[in-house]
Amino acid sequence: MKDLSTVSPAQEKYGRKLTVPDNHVEMELHNKLPEKELMRMCQLIETTLPDSPRAVVQFTSAYGGEGARRIAFETAIFAALSLRKRVLYIDTKKGREGLTSKLASAVQKPLTIALTSAESLQESLVQINHSSMYYSTLFSTEVETLTSSHLKGLNILFEELRKVFDLIILGTEAVFNNEVATALARFSDGNILVVEAERTRHPVVQQVKDLLEANGGMVIGAVLNKQRLYIPKFIYRAL
Repeated sequence: MKDLSTVSPAQEKYGRKLTVPDNHVEMELHNKLPEKELMRMCQLIETTLPDSPRAVVQFTSAYGGEGARRIAFETAIFAALSLRKRVLYIDTKKGREGLTSKLASAVQKPLTIALTSAESLQESLVQINHSSMYYSTLFSTEVETLTSSHLKGLNILFEELRKVFDLIILGTEAVFNNEVATALARFSDGNILVVEAERTRHPVVQQVKDLLEANGGMVIGAVLNKQRLYIPKFIYRAL
């Protein structure tokens, strides 16, 4: 089994290295978002975080259902398949439905277990289609919270993962009702807000930004999702 890492602080503490996971999932990877938009997202990360070549980036939103986790996952796919980066997508909500449900069921042990033990991270990672795209979950159930022991280990965890992955993307949502998103803000190099058009107003977006920054995070940009294009009646009649 091939080693992916060099010696890291986590290895010194726990005596472990990251290896190519035995778990491989075959699934069709495709993006619904335009490639231009995904490229702009990746360029935003690179230009705003020039001092973090192996960045940890959180995508989040004010409310659930705004598409933050989906956009985060699609950005990870694009960076891995189109930009040839080794990417890890970390899902913070292990649900039973959706595109990532198959991947979540293949994760043997969530990262929160690896945080508090000397167990190998190999069992927490799933490689997709033998590509440079990897997946993991933070929790073993759909909703959990980060304990004080988890928070102490997150810096060590991300330091270890940075030795292996070019980009680490965290998918969270519903900041106002999700202490995980606010806690992860400080461990991310940058945070990107996903805003649903015609639903989330500017004052709410500002509140989310203020909340993330109050918890030690840095907001590097925002994405407008589900924007509707209205067709004037005279054009519609001509169609």
